[in-house]
Amino acid sequence: MLERERIERLGIRSDPGLFREARRWLAGILGEAGWSREEASDVVVALSEACSNAHRYAYDGRKDGRIDLRVALSAERVEIRVRDYGKGFDLREYRAPDLSQPHEGGYGIYLMSRLTDRLEHRPMESGTLVLMVKSRLVPVGCSRPARGGE
Repeated sequence: MLERERIERLGIRSDPGLFREARRWLAGILGEAGWSREEASDVVVALSEACSNAHRYAYDGRKDGRIDLRVALSAERVEIRVRDYGKGFDLREYRAPDLSQPHEGGYGIYLMSRLTDRLEHRPMESGTLVLMVKSRLVPVGCSRPARGGE
């Protein structure tokens, strides 16, 4: 059980080949804290989407951009910050995808908003800060409900 908030940081380049490392890093932190794979999976996918957006949009596909990751973990929730230093992004310019007209790409922000409890994009002097918060499905100290009525 976590008595206080745990803070972890990781810096990576905007190289999609390194995003697997970031996903494993986050999954490991959550696993050590007792999050189930089910609880962690949404957050891990959201992190991957935020990194992909930094690569594609902030750095125009370049693999040498800086991405700083910060995880703040408590017993009840995780807060993830993904900070890039590329082209800024204004969420007011975002248009949700039309799911009745499927197309390739453009689902990152939509997915992040559905996979987390809170999503914010904060324009910075240089780049963008993406903030995502996800609460635990089962609070620490509570037993998990039985499956199938067992």
